[in-house]
Amino acid sequence: MASIVGALGGIKYGAKVYGYFFIVGIVGGILTLAGIGIAVTGLGIPATGAGVAAGGPERLSPNFGRIVLGLTTALFGFTVTQAGFVGVIYKIVTDAVYTGTMKSRKDALSGESETDE
Repeated sequence: MASIVGALGGIKYGAKVYGYFFIVGIVGGILTLAGIGIAVTGLGIPATGAGVAAGGPERLSPNFGRIVLGLTTALFGFTVTQAGFVGVIYKIVTDAVYTGTMKSRKDALSGESETDE
């Protein structure tokens, strides 16, 4: 059975889709990690070293505004990642349907069919 898409076309399409997945993953991941970092710094937990030994749990001073900002940023980054992944899956399906539809139209107009081979 002959393929509708050639090998070179498949490789080019795969590279484009991989690039899109990569970019969406990087952008969403950076936003998510930045948001988590902001939220953690908003907790007021001292860093490692002498500050940890000197200050106990009674010295924590959480900044709730910073925590909310960080969690909102992290949620936005996660949403960007998920929406991008769902969007590329949608694009793959629609491209496949379009390619198959165009191939069947071409075959119908030229009078070819699977049984002709």
